[in-house]
Amino acid sequence: MAAATAALADPVLRPQVTVERDVVRLGDLFGDLPHTANPAVEVARAPAPGHKVTLDAAALMNIATANRIGWRPNGRFDKAVIERAGQVIAQATIHDAILRALAEHGVPAGAEVTIDNFQPVVVPADKPAAVRAENPVYDPAKPRFEITLITPADDREGGERAAKVTGKVFRMVDMPVLVRPIGVGEIIRARDIEMVRLRTDQVAATHVNDPDKLVDKSAKRVLPVGQPIKVSDVTMPLLVTKNSMVNVKVASARLALTMQGKSMDDGAEGDTVRVVNTRSTKMIQGTVNGRGEVVVLTSYSLASN
Repeated sequence: MAAATAALADPVLRPQVTVERDVVRLGDLFGDLPHTANPAVEVARAPAPGHKVTLDAAALMNIATANRIGWRPNGRFDKAVIERAGQVIAQATIHDAILRALAEHGVPAGAEVTIDNFQPVVVPADKPAAVRAENPVYDPAKPRFEITLITPADDREGGERAAKVTGKVFRMVDMPVLVRPIGVGEIIRARDIEMVRLRTDQVAATHVNDPDKLVDKSAKRVLPVGQPIKVSDVTMPLLVTKNSMVNVKVASARLALTMQGKSMDDGAEGDTVRVVNTRSTKMIQGTVNGRGEVVVLTSYSLASN
């Protein structure tokens, strides 16, 4: 009795359908099919992976009639939305495939590429998330490329999809950047620096490319994390500040003494600053030799007069 009732039951439309293959079968669209119907019969093409297609009431009625399943729409708004399952290929995977294909044109493996108007590349859920790059054309003067992407990468059943894309190649360079913000006047230490790979369009000749040229330098402005640093952003740290008292070492062929003076300038190591004898108010120039220390090499003594 129950079996007879099931055999006479009307098929039930499935309004939301997800398929993993490239075809839609009768059993995907309808449940409670009569025993005379074959649920595996192919009734429509599935959309591209990651896309959807809608079958309206008229299309569904044609499918039902062709397969003699006795289904009738409840109204003209009946529909079935069919989605093809898919997986998005990572941009890094696509870029690696492009770089491998461009290697024959002299593009180094460590380069980076960008794709014009990039659109996600989706492959069927049952296929590897991989892509082939073929027929590369490269212009090193620009430097731009044109290449064909083939998906799925391992398809041998004639279901490949080809898309031509264009883009640009960027060579990479290792640059020192900061791992923490550095304030104005703060000294940069070796532990504050790390090396990162940046695109050549992100750096300029005015940026420091040697970490040793940053160590023990003083920041002239607030320096952010992870950004290349301009040569003009750093300086030798001030060892003498304007209006500060300094030890003055006076040395000549006949004299060597140490006394106090007042610096009239800021100065880093090796800078020339003006120093005033606080007793005689006489001013001469000296070279910053250390913190709070100025050396005067002259035959004229600051202590005189």
